[in-house]
Amino acid sequence: MTEGYLSFLEQNHHPHGPWSHILKHAEEIVHGHVHDKKKHQVKILDLASGPGEPAASLSRQIPDAQVYATDASTSMVEAASKRMKEMGLQNVTTQVANME
Repeated sequence: MTEGYLSFLEQNHHPHGPWSHILKHAEEIVHGHVHDKKKHQVKILDLASGPGEPAASLSRQIPDAQVYATDASTSMVEAASKRMKEMGLQNVTTQVANME
């Protein structure tokens, strides 16, 4: 399932695809929040992250943020952890968690 999810992600993660619009909007929200408040670290929670998206993209786009990638599936969290390590993303924490 992880491979299928990553394949789907790659097909939709291009300059005119939905992820680019989502990331741009997230970055605008975060930067607006940071400029309006005292300097606090921004924390982003990605629920049902699967193998680590959009957590990885958010981590790269907003490197000053601490990103938390969660999923109910241990295998998905293991895949996300491996992916973050391979990408050298140190501002992402992965954890098994159920949204309920």
